[in-house]
Amino acid sequence: MRSRRQDTARRTRIGIRFCCRTRCMSAKVFFEALGITEAVEIPIYCTVFVAILGAGISRAIVASAGVNLLSYPLFTFLLVPTTQHLVAAGPALWIAEIAVWWCETGVLYTWLRRDLVTIIAVALLANACSFLVGLLVL
Repeated sequence: MRSRRQDTARRTRIGIRFCCRTRCMSAKVFFEALGITEAVEIPIYCTVFVAILGAGISRAIVASAGVNLLSYPLFTFLLVPTTQHLVAAGPALWIAEIAVWWCETGVLYTWLRRDLVTIIAVALLANACSFLVGLLVL
């Protein structure tokens, strides 16, 4: 059984590793990856929102850009580093991607109030495409 002192030391080490991992990504890489994500996902979201869901073009652009501006920092600085403490890096990335997919779905449904099934599908498509492009480019 661990003492209180050992528990505190362990939590401190975990906190230090968490901070180190989140600071590993340079600002240049962060903004490049965010730019790739936006470049891939905005056209997908806008096409579906306007053509299938009947949203206005300006609302579609704001929703698709805004959801990524909310979710990408969450993914990069919170979800991936946190899940890496629980599982290996590969599964952590998948867990974080799935979490972001559902977060984006919830945000988009709240903003647009359109067909939930379509929003779930387009969020999956957009995130899968940007993930694959990110793997190829970065």
